[in-house]
Amino acid sequence: MEIGLALVDGGSGAAVPAAARSLAQRLRVEDALRGRVELRQTAPAAGEMNAGVVELVTVALASGGAGTVLVRVVADWLRGQRGHLVIRVSRAEHETYELELDNVKDAGVVIDRFEAFVNGQQEHEQEQPRDRATDDGPA
Repeated sequence: MEIGLALVDGGSGAAVPAAARSLAQRLRVEDALRGRVELRQTAPAAGEMNAGVVELVTVALASGGAGTVLVRVVADWLRGQRGHLVIRVSRAEHETYELELDNVKDAGVVIDRFEAFVNGQQEHEQEQPRDRATDDGPA
């Protein structure tokens, strides 16, 4: 299964290529993900405001705990980020889920839902509203 992670600015909706590159670099150092992480450039989806190229981090998952490693690394990486990020997570089956993070300090609930999505336990975006974690805790 392939997981895609697109990082966009929560205010403008514009891609954040530096954040995508930073996350890809962090994922690539994990033994369980080595050789499975790519940074792709794709055209924006129809109806998106940003013009130009969007960078997408893709991770090819196999059995053996790679999904758990992906979730752990993304959670650790997010804790070090500042600003208002939205991560659009997609699975090969073209299902999407959005994680909205604003100055994250404790994103436990958001990360738990992300892990459920990665593991196929959360089937449709419309069943779960966007998650938001702020300095005040999950909303």
